[in-house]
Amino acid sequence: MTLFTLAAAAAGRDYVSTRIALAWCGLSCLNYLGQAFVSWRMERSPSLSDGIRHWMPWLLLSIGIGGLLWGAVPWLLSAATLPVQLIASLFNLMLFFAVVNAPSTRSMIIVATSIAPPTILALAMRGGIPQVALGSAVAYALVLAYALRVQAAVQATQKERHAAKDLAAELRRQQQRLIEVENERTLLLERERLMHDMHDGLGSTLASWLAAAERGLVQPSEVAGLLRDCIDDLRAVIDSLEPVENDLVALLAMLRFRLGRRLDAAGIELEWSMGDLPPLDWLGPSEALQIMRIVQETLANAVKHSGATQVSIRTDQAGATVRIRVTDNGCGFAPETVHEGRGLRLLRQRAQQFVGSVDLSSGIGAGTRMSLLLPVQR
Repeated sequence: MTLFTLAAAAAGRDYVSTRIALAWCGLSCLNYLGQAFVSWRMERSPSLSDGIRHWMPWLLLSIGIGGLLWGAVPWLLSAATLPVQLIASLFNLMLFFAVVNAPSTRSMIIVATSIAPPTILALAMRGGIPQVALGSAVAYALVLAYALRVQAAVQATQKERHAAKDLAAELRRQQQRLIEVENERTLLLERERLMHDMHDGLGSTLASWLAAAERGLVQPSEVAGLLRDCIDDLRAVIDSLEPVENDLVALLAMLRFRLGRRLDAAGIELEWSMGDLPPLDWLGPSEALQIMRIVQETLANAVKHSGATQVSIRTDQAGATVRIRVTDNGCGFAPETVHEGRGLRLLRQRAQQFVGSVDLSSGIGAGTRMSLLLPVQR
């Protein structure tokens, strides 16, 4: 803008004295340097609000002085050069249009209108053309109204953007909070599930054996078996926490790895046959634990009571049902002569927790087969 001012001063040297041209040019250049300094100080301020509070008045003053300096141009020209005054007035109008449509605030636009009064008065008083002066006033008013409308639209858009950013930030905060609450809720539910499983499994076993020991009903030889059952149940609880991605075969594989050595120590051969099974969407930690307890209890009965030398675990799918079959070649029993005890009732109750069922078949000398039926969808 300083170079533009120098060019304007050079172009008007034929219509104004050199002293006046130099004085006008010097004041204009000093004013622009002052604007640059104020803008630099605003940028260096600790915050935008602090910069506006301290330096915006000085910027507005500089803009007003600039408008008055350019508005004085028609007054500085020779009175006889009417066409030159018209060109200067038109130039001031174009300059005002460019200034008010640049990025600015409402107060800066209003202060920039300081260029209009001297320009309009010069046309009316020095040029003697009041009609042109009136038209110039209308043009300035239209440009001002247009600039204020544009500035208002820009401010509204900026407010909407800021509001959208604030809303997005708030939504992110709320989403993060919901995630934290959900994680806390998941941990709480998992803690409650573990407490419930420990109470119903390990706790119940220890309590019943403790009561029997206090009555003198536990033989020293039975203590090892008791501790082994407790350890198996504790490991089942821990294994249920492993992510199996709804894969029943992966769940049973963990059980095989854990109980394989116990079967080998008892002289029992394990036959393992896994068919292609669909993922079970409902298979969570709680359901995994109950399935492992059912299979684990069946294998424990085979080791303790059947006298079997071979146990097989097979899985397959029959329509909308997945089957787990545990079969041994032990002594078996006649179902019609044996009353359903607490162990079988407990197996059935555990299966009912995930809408499954347990079927037990046996015969004297024909071994025993436990079938656990699980739904594919629940």
